[in-house]
Amino acid sequence: MKSIFNKTILLILVVLGFSACDKFPLIKNESLKPTPAGDNLKNMTIWEYVAQDNFHEHDLTKIGLFGKAIEYAGLKDLFNSPGDYTVVLLNDAAMQLLFAKLGYANKSLTDIPPILIKNMLLNNILSGSRVRSFDLAVGETRGFASLNTDSIFFTRESSATDQYLFYINKSASTTTSTRVAIRNQNLEFKNGVANVVITLPIYEKASTLSDNATVSLPTDTFFVAKDAFIQNGTIAARNSVFSQTADLWTKTRTGTDSTFERRILFQFPIRQPSFTGRIGSAKVVDYITRLDGTKGTTLNFYEDENIDWVETNLKWINAPAFGQTIVGTSPVTVSPVSVNKYLATDITPIIQSYINQNKTFINLGAFGGTSDLIGIRPKEVSSGKNKSYIVLTGTPPSILTKVNNNKINIDVKLGFKTIALDELSFSGASNKNIIYIIKTLPANGFITKNDIPLDVNNSFKQDDIQRGLIKYLYTGNVAGTDSFTLEVKDFQGGYFSPIITVPIQIQ
Repeated sequence: MKSIFNKTILLILVVLGFSACDKFPLIKNESLKPTPAGDNLKNMTIWEYVAQDNFHEHDLTKIGLFGKAIEYAGLKDLFNSPGDYTVVLLNDAAMQLLFAKLGYANKSLTDIPPILIKNMLLNNILSGSRVRSFDLAVGETRGFASLNTDSIFFTRESSATDQYLFYINKSASTTTSTRVAIRNQNLEFKNGVANVVITLPIYEKASTLSDNATVSLPTDTFFVAKDAFIQNGTIAARNSVFSQTADLWTKTRTGTDSTFERRILFQFPIRQPSFTGRIGSAKVVDYITRLDGTKGTTLNFYEDENIDWVETNLKWINAPAFGQTIVGTSPVTVSPVSVNKYLATDITPIIQSYINQNKTFINLGAFGGTSDLIGIRPKEVSSGKNKSYIVLTGTPPSILTKVNNNKINIDVKLGFKTIALDELSFSGASNKNIIYIIKTLPANGFITKNDIPLDVNNSFKQDDIQRGLIKYLYTGNVAGTDSFTLEVKDFQGGYFSPIITVPIQIQ
């Protein structure tokens, strides 16, 4: 557990964005002096308030979704129990934002696994006493361990007009993106105190600096074998051959003739690279000769039908079928500063797939994203000086050594575990520069970073483990086993071999 101070654990719940009502006279969209709430709140538990009137169906507080989430996550008894609690109440709009953060935008509460909701709520719960603005001196910061083994920092500051400016996670120990200003303070309930913010506080410990490295990597180049552009529109245009022009052109036209367009086709040879070992990247590189327009446009590459074609007889009507899926791993923008320069697009996954399948060539279709015409230098001009090519880059030997790859034990009643370095760690680089890539997900749970579920090919760093940001959340309710697999690489691009399996024991 990431306890910052060996103090009694507190329960913090933060109220987000309520409308004012008679029962909550202090909940307004402004900072208030540290005045306790009225007796009507002091006589209620947190659960009693959020559940009343069928989860506030007929008033303006709009917190019904939060109350239902408490019940759905199995936290009703906790919020109804005696003690010293402080309340995190999110209004319905804020709960929808929370759903989106978890990857369930525009979904209902019951579409979300309960463990994800529970873990997110526990992220801001401390139990045992109450934290209020007037408990801290001006300029003081205090840290506490939350119930899901994360941490919360509270800071009091002052201004010329307000001596009780109150913040969550405004600390040198946390990242700036997670710092939250409290809008309303010290709302006293029978079993807790509430502090109101406009967004959900998430603890993220500040990181370390990265290593610097200059690494010489092996490369191989596949020069274009065929290039041409084709044109739609009139019958004459569709039957025309343009392969020997000074430029290859691509554009799309909107308006009265939305089908009129130009498209570039490339054919590159495919073979095993000249270097041994893993392919780190594969990029298609083109020399941009022209751009119509000043705002810039995207240039996308597609995997066209894998049939051969004759460059000097290529027409719109006999071209390989156009691919419908973009193969670049990220959008590439052609701007005015791109003209008369090379532009590279990462297409590693498709090239790796073709090499694995022992295919001998690939047809790539290039197509612009707007009506702005893009020109690319063909292989026939200047004796092929600026012709297109695919460059493959290898990876260096890994500098990593496995230290820990141990079984992660999960308490079935608790349902989650923050992964620690004594369970999973490597040496050879700083924690910031050891990267874990998820290859397969656990069958009975989630891997989360900052409480957000990760998916296949998502990554995290060993620094994230050290900072306590990586968790396993169990979706079941009985003992058993689970596992997930990871690929591990260093900051130089070297991959540890083999892929590792992380075993999980639920007990």
